[in-house]
Amino acid sequence: MINTFKKLFSLLAPKERKSFWFLLSLIFTVALLDMLGIASIMPFVSVLTNPNLIDSNFFLNRVFEFSKLFGVETNLDFSFLLGFSVFFLLVLSLIIKGITLYYQYHFIYHLEKNLGKRLLESYLNQHYSWFLNRHSSKFGKNILSEVQLIISTAIRPTIDLISKGLIVILIVLLLLAVNIKLTLLAALTLGSSYIIFYLMLKKYLNKLGEKRLMSNESRFFLTNEVFGAIKEVKLAGLEKLFINLFAKSAQSYAKALTSFQTISHLPRFFLEGVVFGGLLLIILVLIQSSNNFIETIPILSLYIFAGYRLMPALQQIYLSASNI
Repeated sequence: MINTFKKLFSLLAPKERKSFWFLLSLIFTVALLDMLGIASIMPFVSVLTNPNLIDSNFFLNRVFEFSKLFGVETNLDFSFLLGFSVFFLLVLSLIIKGITLYYQYHFIYHLEKNLGKRLLESYLNQHYSWFLNRHSSKFGKNILSEVQLIISTAIRPTIDLISKGLIVILIVLLLLAVNIKLTLLAALTLGSSYIIFYLMLKKYLNKLGEKRLMSNESRFFLTNEVFGAIKEVKLAGLEKLFINLFAKSAQSYAKALTSFQTISHLPRFFLEGVVFGGLLLIILVLIQSSNNFIETIPILSLYIFAGYRLMPALQQIYLSASNI
């Protein structure tokens, strides 16, 4: 995977690499805001279930005393302030996500344009003799189809892999700070499940990628041949032959993509059951350790909300790795 990332990074021009690092800084900001938003859930729920914590908890008490400068006088006012803070972090995160999404698409589609342009330039700068033993359909396929596929199934998944990876890392660090044993158990279960799925299917995914490439080349070759020599095709009555040949290549191409998409999404169904069972286990462990369900609600809320954010992120990481 590291070699693949190096190959992808080598495709970027110096200016594009600067844009990429700026995009990563935006992605890190989004991940940090996501983590802070999840972290804010616990004190908010804690105060709702037990308002006396405002006086007994050192951190909450200091924040309460500071908030009095802004007109917060009662515990109820402070609860509203915490609720507003949770909502504010969510809105801020959504705004930054929107900006990041725009910049991500701007980077991706301009990179697609630049890669196609550079590839066309490299072809046109070759000597005439270089073209004699090569079929012209391959040039068009590479410039129009394969460049687009590198963007959609390699560059974009790499960005998604990094962004979701940062979110997962920061959320796991937060959960570790709350409860090390539960977090390690959950992380090992979910993480190892995805890794096992990926390693089991990696070779097959590579074969599907090679099959897709060859089928796509065949589709472009046949299309170019039939329309480049349409007079000969019509005179010899070869329409049926070319239709059958194209259908065979298109069928192989469709089967490869169908298998890939199915394999990419299969782990989600298995792991949704694992997560649900894991949450039930966490509830039982927390109740047993505290003997008071009310005390477990803040921590439980944190884990449920974290799980809600982690599951799509883990699935996207697996999907991105499969694409790459």
